[in-house]
Amino acid sequence: MIVMVYKSKNLTKLRQTEYEELINKLEISKEKADAIDEFIRKLKTMKTPNEEFDMWLWGSMVESMTVGTDGGVTFEMKSGMRIRVQEG
Repeated sequence: MIVMVYKSKNLTKLRQTEYEELINKLEISKEKADAIDEFIRKLKTMKTPNEEFDMWLWGSMVESMTVGTDGGVTFEMKSGMRIRVQEG
């Protein structure tokens, strides 16, 4: 009987941990969806293509930028896509 209670407590703890991880993933997904909605709203308000640097637009799309030793630049987008630019 004691073994069953111990296993039950561990199983409950495991399920609680799984539940908390799922809630965290759901919150992250909602934040991403909200950011995409805001990005789309911003784009819809633009009458013409933006000819000047827009820090908000840049920050909403680009996660990071890495300059390689060969002079190439890799942009990692918030979507996970990577774009490599090599001079010449």
